[in-house]
Amino acid sequence: MVDNSISISRLDWDSRETSWDFKTPPLLLDYEAETTIPDQGPPPQKPGVDLLISQQYGAYKSFWTEKFFQLHRNEEELNRIFIKIYGLEEELTPDVELKDVTILQPEKIITPEGGLEFKQAEVIKQFISWSVGCMFGRYSPDKPGLILANQGETLKDFLDRVPEPSFLPDEDNIIPVLDDEYFADDIVARFKKFIETLFGRQHFTTNIRFIEESLGMDIRKYFVKEFHKDHLQRYKKRPIYWLISSPAGSFNALIYMHRYNTQTMSKIFNDYLKEFRSKLISRLKDIQDGIFTGNNPVKEEDRLRKQLKDVEDFILTMTPFAMNPITIDLDDGVKVNITKFAGVVKGIQ
Repeated sequence: MVDNSISISRLDWDSRETSWDFKTPPLLLDYEAETTIPDQGPPPQKPGVDLLISQQYGAYKSFWTEKFFQLHRNEEELNRIFIKIYGLEEELTPDVELKDVTILQPEKIITPEGGLEFKQAEVIKQFISWSVGCMFGRYSPDKPGLILANQGETLKDFLDRVPEPSFLPDEDNIIPVLDDEYFADDIVARFKKFIETLFGRQHFTTNIRFIEESLGMDIRKYFVKEFHKDHLQRYKKRPIYWLISSPAGSFNALIYMHRYNTQTMSKIFNDYLKEFRSKLISRLKDIQDGIFTGNNPVKEEDRLRKQLKDVEDFILTMTPFAMNPITIDLDDGVKVNITKFAGVVKGIQ
């Protein structure tokens, strides 16, 4: 019972990417596989197999509900054994409240009736976090565990370890996070490609709908408004994905700290920030020329002008960072490194 309890607890601990031994997110495991090993859990699903994420989520709930109540039974039975050994039947009870079973934090909800429910949004957010790691090459759907986790590693290093990837990480380590599709390689486009790669084309629309219903918002809004907040919380205010963000948040781009190099800020400045300004100017011109197809051109023009002002202010802030490269050392830790980019990278206070 002790060994079984340890196995269950280890499976739970290692299902999170903050564990040293994290391999694959729970939503990507094959819960129907006959090769399931009690101490290791189900094996990963292969990318490209047509799957409904809702069914994967259902299998996840069934698997962990069984594990949760098994651990609860183990703990109560072990209590009975030791209470009997020491003759403490009059002093102690073997009962363990469900809230005191420590696995499945923070996904679980204990109902007043003594049942177990799951926070669907939290499970999906954990999966999205891993997907962003795959976009940067930290992880891969083709190989469990960490791939790129050393300073300055590149796409070439990734391909040395995953020679034929089903999903290729971002080449320049810069992923725009904007309120509309200004760049073909923005985070929403990459995420949708990732979902199609992992779960196939057949259920693509249904899978995106399930994710958005779980989050309670569309995927673009989540990435723009909520993802970085969740990342800061998940990594205890020591983010590994850095958000380069203008003061009012009109421009945002994510980079992976471990792949940062002295050219990163210059590339963001020239290839993304200044290009974004040009795209805003072009959209403003469309409104002035009567090409805008939306319902309220006056409101849209006002919004774009505010964004343009925010971006132009940010260009002034970014200029010294683009012109004078900053080096970092991963051994110094996140807090030391991120403070070198005050005013540019959102981080810890």
